[in-house]
Amino acid sequence: MPLTWRCMGCLCRAVGGLGLQLAAGFPIVLFAVLPLPDWVPVNRELSESLKALHHWMAYALGAVITLHVAGALSTISSTARPHRALRR
Repeated sequence: MPLTWRCMGCLCRAVGGLGLQLAAGFPIVLFAVLPLPDWVPVNRELSESLKALHHWMAYALGAVITLHVAGALSTISSTARPHRALRR
């Protein structure tokens, strides 16, 4: 999977989390100095929808990471040669 798609998944989850916090009415302050603008109105229904989206995106990201590790391990195991002492 290209790096662009992996970064995009992480970015979508982060932006969804920001939207979730703003829709719930919690302001976000960066480094305790810089308040971020409210680009999502305070709305309970929107907050619940974004919460569910954020939740499922976490599962999707976990699945992508698991599949990536499984693919890497299968490649390593199929190309690895046994130690000289174990070959006969």
